[in-house]
Amino acid sequence: MVRVCEECSRRKSCDEELYLGGFEDPVSLVLCGGAGKPSLAGERLTLPARGKDSRPPASRVKFRPMSPPERLHKAQYETLAAFRYALRKFTHFSEAAAQAAGVTPQQHQALLAIKGFPGRDRVTVGELAERLQLRHHSVVGLIDRLVLEKLVTRSPSAQDRRQVLIQLTARGEKTLEKLSGLHRAQLRRSGPELRRLLEQLDRVREG
Repeated sequence: MVRVCEECSRRKSCDEELYLGGFEDPVSLVLCGGAGKPSLAGERLTLPARGKDSRPPASRVKFRPMSPPERLHKAQYETLAAFRYALRKFTHFSEAAAQAAGVTPQQHQALLAIKGFPGRDRVTVGELAERLQLRHHSVVGLIDRLVLEKLVTRSPSAQDRRQVLIQLTARGEKTLEKLSGLHRAQLRRSGPELRRLLEQLDRVREG
């Protein structure tokens, strides 16, 4: 994520980057040649003036600290752990079912994301990447393998020839239908436990 200060945005003369640690993903702030005030997540950060060849350390960037998280009780930890365990059991079932059907868990997720996309049965590469929370190049490789397995097809968009649309084949439809039936049955079995744990977590929090 990149945020540019007002001065830089106007002059388009940014030539330095400052990386801040402590985040799940590196955050890149583009700075101008002199002192700047880039913004991050809605906050205003003030960078001290620096020399032409110097780079300010991340420790000198000042920002407003976040509010401390809510303090949890032992019962909440136990409920969260039980909920995570129930989710893991379902995930393990899903992975085993996909492999038994002759596809990888990620391929199954891709088939479901395509078929279940709101309003249509075809998606662009970017839309599939967003649904799977994967990088674009990773999804391209995944689609390549699905095409080789004759589970999906690729075709150019009629509205924009630069876009490629991904759609399930008859084989992909059959594979997904079988897996979805198994998952629905498993959810009917595990759903009440998940719902009970969520309700229990709310009761502990309110208490």
